[in-house]
Amino acid sequence: MDFYLLVAATFCASGTNIFGAFNEGLSGDATILFSKAVIDIFASIIFATRLGYPMLLITIPQFIIMGGLFFCSQFLMVFISNTMILDFISIGGLLTIILSLNMIGISIVSIVNILPALVIIFPISYLFSFICCF
Repeated sequence: MDFYLLVAATFCASGTNIFGAFNEGLSGDATILFSKAVIDIFASIIFATRLGYPMLLITIPQFIIMGGLFFCSQFLMVFISNTMILDFISIGGLLTIILSLNMIGISIVSIVNILPALVIIFPISYLFSFICCF
């Protein structure tokens, strides 16, 4: 079950997927999502050797999350600055490194504990930019 959650987080809540859905919703440029899709194809083949058919179930939350972000991007991006996006990309990269270390067994960090970082980075980044202006 832990490995399934790790794989689901890799496919559904990665910074690349979230930023790619925002980017396509705003600009219509799907380059990031196409790049991530190619990576996900090869990764899903590898993960399917261990998970089997339940690997197909990851497409359901991935579709809901990515579709929701795509359709809400026009509304949400009004509140998000370029600095917030860069901070989000940085956190997404750091979480990807942590997930990969979990996969190869170097570290053991609960996925549920690190996913909120993708959400709380926006208010923290806003507060930090607001404080630095004074």
